[in-house]
Amino acid sequence: MPLYKKIHIESTASIFVFLYALFFGLKFIYLSNGSVIDHYPFISPDGYDWQVEGMYLVRYLSGYSLPDLFVLRPPIFVLINAVDYIFGGAGLILGFVYAASIFISYWATIQIVKNSSVLGSNLGLYAFIVAIVYTVYPLNFFKVYLLGDSVAIMLSLLSIYYLFHPNKNRNHIKAATVAVIAGLTQTYALLPYLISVTFIVFSLKSFNQFSLKKFVVLIIVPLFIFFVMTIAWRNFLSHEMTPNNFNLLKFNFDMFNFYKSTWGIYLLPFAFIAVLCRFSVLRLIKSRAGLVCIVNFIVFAIFCFFYQWQEARFTYYLMPWVLIAVGIAMSSANQNLLKFGIIVLFVYTVVTPKNYWMPDYSNLTMSIEKNWVASFFKAHSTNRNLSNCTKACELTNSTILNGDEYVKKTLVIYLSLNSLPPK
Repeated sequence: MPLYKKIHIESTASIFVFLYALFFGLKFIYLSNGSVIDHYPFISPDGYDWQVEGMYLVRYLSGYSLPDLFVLRPPIFVLINAVDYIFGGAGLILGFVYAASIFISYWATIQIVKNSSVLGSNLGLYAFIVAIVYTVYPLNFFKVYLLGDSVAIMLSLLSIYYLFHPNKNRNHIKAATVAVIAGLTQTYALLPYLISVTFIVFSLKSFNQFSLKKFVVLIIVPLFIFFVMTIAWRNFLSHEMTPNNFNLLKFNFDMFNFYKSTWGIYLLPFAFIAVLCRFSVLRLIKSRAGLVCIVNFIVFAIFCFFYQWQEARFTYYLMPWVLIAVGIAMSSANQNLLKFGIIVLFVYTVVTPKNYWMPDYSNLTMSIEKNWVASFFKAHSTNRNLSNCTKACELTNSTILNGDEYVKKTLVIYLSLNSLPPK
């Protein structure tokens, strides 16, 4: 394929992702209708935490005496929600951040593969695979919910991009800095950087004093900063508890049936593409980035499998490594077969489980109108009647009355914040 055609195809994929991200962000703002917590329809129990804690942080910094938070989430996404609240709580900042996370995840994945392999004429086609996976692929369903995962994964990918950038001396500090920020968004987002640096340093042919010094600078220092900032954050705001996710790690096979369905449904097209493209494990392990990719995939797959919580969004943590592996290993793939694989992947975007969070083979359908993308862009604002509520609404507001105990505790704190006199 001539160079100009390769560049044209890649540019088309990039424009598609940019426009999709833009419309996604604008739709988020539109659905928020001036108040995310009041009108945005896709808020899970965790989503209320992020919103309320953002408001709580602003009020705390304004000098108010506040009740303890029920649960304290990691700081970065709380800060993003706080900035959104400062700008009126209308979703302007959140919409922009979500849009950026989609495009930057796509861009960083492409750049990591570019810096690690020679895709040649397949670069443009690979860009389309990445574009589909980060936008309309079924596993993106959770991105419509008010969660910090897509932001954390974007930051995590950005840290790996800097780590493998050719200009290493200048970018190692950037990689470490972004990785710490990723970990302060969601703890697991620090793992890819730690895994990658550890593997790179210890895989050097001669692990000498220089390697040990590099390990200390690139691993111990960022970890120290991460733990110090985490402890400082937890001492800064009063709270009853913090998420203790590692308690849910249990080494048994109770999650086997769940992941048999989840991985079978969400990862199936990539197995098909791997066969079509004569996926080369040899080519993958010859690349340092390819080996790091394999290690990250295995570690996250193990964590997911033994983590006793049935949510398909955790499988999304595997997707960057699947994509990077495909990109590194497909440099010599037949273009016609690759195009067929892209068509299959695109058709697969209309696969619609009855429950995206817990998919099952028995209730899969093919629907252009009912899949998560169509549902999001056709959605309308709701009205929870919270923004004008005070403590008295605890006994009358349907959102609070119909919520579980977790949601009720969070929203009662929101009502307390809402009842504070102006300063």
